[in-house]
Amino acid sequence: MKMKPLVRGPARRWAVILMLTACCMSATAAEKRPPEKPKPAIELGAPFADNAILQRQMPVPVWGWSKPGAKVTVEFAGQKKSATAGKDGKWMLKLDALEASATPQELVVRDSAGNTVTLKNILVGEVWMASGQSNMQWTAQKSSSSLIIKELVEKAKAERGKLPPIREGKVTNVFSSLHPIEHAEGAWSDGSNFSDYSAIAFAFAYELYKELSIPIGILNCAFSTTAIQAWTPPKGIVFDDPTTVRKGRLKLHEGDIRLTRSKDGKTIYAARLSLPQKPFLVSSFSTTGVGKDVKVGSISLLGSNETIKWGRTESGITITPPARSPFEDRSWPVIFKIETK
Repeated sequence: MKMKPLVRGPARRWAVILMLTACCMSATAAEKRPPEKPKPAIELGAPFADNAILQRQMPVPVWGWSKPGAKVTVEFAGQKKSATAGKDGKWMLKLDALEASATPQELVVRDSAGNTVTLKNILVGEVWMASGQSNMQWTAQKSSSSLIIKELVEKAKAERGKLPPIREGKVTNVFSSLHPIEHAEGAWSDGSNFSDYSAIAFAFAYELYKELSIPIGILNCAFSTTAIQAWTPPKGIVFDDPTTVRKGRLKLHEGDIRLTRSKDGKTIYAARLSLPQKPFLVSSFSTTGVGKDVKVGSISLLGSNETIKWGRTESGITITPPARSPFEDRSWPVIFKIETK
């Protein structure tokens, strides 16, 4: 089955660049994306699904997407709050602070067009986020946490009681190394099987439950083998001009250059969305740039045997691209390897 790309144009090519750079840094990254589905009349944010746990003792933001201009109402625990969808269809409102409750309730969302979404088995307690790579993703059943789970299950059976109200919500259908993704699918467990939880997150949640005796929710957003850039704010990644950051989202341009250092600091990788026809400037190596003190020894293009001509001035390093691209055409992303002295 042919899969459609998650992102198109410059953003798609930057995703390819990040993966290629990660390989150069002895890391790999994979992107999982499900087939596209028709959007529902009311789409809720990823944390809002059946069996969810909402945060106690603070205003609770609830958001989603509907038809632009639609009035959306959320009802929960005796509260009724409304908001109006903006031009992009997004809306957000806040429920007043809630008290912890292990009693299942329904959260009902309605819009002015008559559409309704009802979330069932909703609890209120403490909600914590577990993010990271394989260490955080490692499941409880494969760790010593399984011993704790076995004791809890046996105790619940012997005393005809219930398991602790610990639930895990997961977002596993998509991730991004470039910017936060708003539209994603989330699903919460009903708390009947802890084995598939993150081992670290479950151990933490259980200790918290023993201390507080209230429902504990874990938002698990961990992905094995993802590049560190996926967990780094945009301002933590060096981009050569003219990239800009607006409202936490990178605004990508054809001439953007992403710079990444090797672990030993001796090599710098300069990635571009495509291979230009004419010489281009890397201004980060100017007399006022972040690479002003870096002494460059040589520059090469990964996948190409051609000699790369370059020169350095006060404005930065000017690189003359080779006549041929190492790939099918010049529109593919490329990475220049800059060796330092």
